[in-house]
Amino acid sequence: MTKSVKKGRSTGPLFLVVCGLALVGGLTLYVQQPAARDVPAAQLRPEARPQPDRTKSQEVRSYTPRYEGEDLKLKASPARSPEGTDARVFAVNRYLEQLPMVPRGARARSCVVKDGLATVDFTGEFDRTYGTEDEQTVLKGILTVMAQFPEVDRVQVTVDGRPIETLGSVEISQPLPVERPEPDEANGAGPTPPTS
Repeated sequence: MTKSVKKGRSTGPLFLVVCGLALVGGLTLYVQQPAARDVPAAQLRPEARPQPDRTKSQEVRSYTPRYEGEDLKLKASPARSPEGTDARVFAVNRYLEQLPMVPRGARARSCVVKDGLATVDFTGEFDRTYGTEDEQTVLKGILTVMAQFPEVDRVQVTVDGRPIETLGSVEISQPLPVERPEPDEANGAGPTPPTS
């Protein structure tokens, strides 16, 4: 009796072709799906939100203080920060320049934002005694200026890198919440809040 040998085809190449097609199909689906990195910034935790480059020239709101009776009002107008200058520092300094009670050398030097807290560092001349009305003008203005930046919720004031306890008689050792302007102060008075 003779043995008959059946010649069969090897399934190895067919298996490799099927695996290759599955890999290509899987990669195609992966590329077409929105990635986790495409989550809108507003839905990210504050520390994970991308921070805009505030050293590029950008339009900001500049505020001018005025009193109506005993009420402090801040009038907004557009201004453009110079290239290479932090827009937040520029906006605070632009406000301080208008205040006769603030010494000439009193300036914001830097602003660092982390988790919604802006630490604004001032020169030593800023740390002085102000009258009650002057304190309100200085602080309300700084907190209103900083409110235009979406990444800022609170402000910590430091002088020469050190926290200060008070500004005049106002306790400022803890971060202060920003002050959103009243609708009549913001309507038509300046640009929309900066976003980039």
